[in-house]
Amino acid sequence: MQTMKLSRSDGRMNDLNRKVDEINREMHTEFRAVRSEMQSEFRSLRGEIRTMQATIIGGFVTVLATMVAIQL
Repeated sequence: MQTMKLSRSDGRMNDLNRKVDEINREMHTEFRAVRSEMQSEFRSLRGEIRTMQATIIGGFVTVLATMVAIQL
């Protein structure tokens, strides 16, 4: 009787271990996908920020050149 309880418990533990392993694999897969997506979005965001910086600098140069031209 004791042997049957142990074997049934062992089976349940093995089932639990398999489920935990499966969840762990799924989590790693999802985390990889999310990290990849975030990296892509951050690259895109950095490009947009560089474009805005160039636009702002160009605007300041234009304003400065206009101010200098008016003063002359």
